[in-house]
Amino acid sequence: MAAISWKNRFSIYWTNAAILTL
Repeated sequence: MAAISWKNRFSIYWTNAAILTL
């Protein structure tokens, strides 16, 4: 389940960066 944890964090971080860029 650790993979899902880091993947979820990465997804949130990437989404936040995309919003800031837009």
